[in-house]
Amino acid sequence: PRSVFEEVYEVFADAISDSLGKRFTPMQASAYNGIMDNRYFSFSAPTSAGKSFLFRELIEKTSNDIIIVVPSRALIAEYYEEVMNLVDKDVLVLQFIEDVNKEKTKRRVFIVTPERGAELFKYKNSFNIDLFLLDEAQISEEPVRGMKFDSFVRRADRYFPAARKVFAHPFIENP
Repeated sequence: PRSVFEEVYEVFADAISDSLGKRFTPMQASAYNGIMDNRYFSFSAPTSAGKSFLFRELIEKTSNDIIIVVPSRALIAEYYEEVMNLVDKDVLVLQFIEDVNKEKTKRRVFIVTPERGAELFKYKNSFNIDLFLLDEAQISEEPVRGMKFDSFVRRADRYFPAARKVFAHPFIENP
């Protein structure tokens, strides 16, 4: 550190690292602790806040199935690439809900839109879902898609009550 200010930040960063075992920013550390301490967690952060890093950490630490809900097919493709580079070969990553390749996989990560996610409930007894990551959750404010998103979230909560639900929003008022 070249200044007292930098020294303070370094001490703070070291304390976070000692506590959580990762080099999180204060915002990431706060969100991570909130997620780990609650079944529901919603946070709002600017684009450069490190939400993707936080999501990667959650995906790596989750031992059972994960549902990632994004608002568009373009984001599905983006997440797919990211998750494929993150998980082991025995983790099945799909862009749709399907109960396939059970014998050769230890867990599944589904990356879907709310519309595609509705298929999940056909297989509600087939999956062991630990985590729902609902990215760009501001779509709940859209008239038609917002109702579909809300319906998906309510059904997910009804059929998978023990699963953790994490809602991430861009920098807007956090609902």
